[in-house]
Amino acid sequence: MNYQLRRIGIMKTALFFCFLHVLVGLAAGGIVAVNSLLDPDAESLFRLGAWAVAVFPLMNAVIGFAAGALIAWMYNTFAGKFGGVVLELEEV
Repeated sequence: MNYQLRRIGIMKTALFFCFLHVLVGLAAGGIVAVNSLLDPDAESLFRLGAWAVAVFPLMNAVIGFAAGALIAWMYNTFAGKFGGVVLELEEV
């Protein structure tokens, strides 16, 4: 059975990307915070310290939401003109 994906929900996709980017931001912020604790004389990025745990997830959430919305909107636009992704499914 072949099915064609014609449309992606923009808000749901944006929220999903936002969630994934928050997780990445938490990991990156944690790494930066630990590095700043281990080397307090570090330069530039590592001066953020514990703030990185708050700043990175928020920054990544905004970027992830915007990227998800843009990707879903682009898919919907181009799928309408050129056809969507064709999925071949089988019953199990």
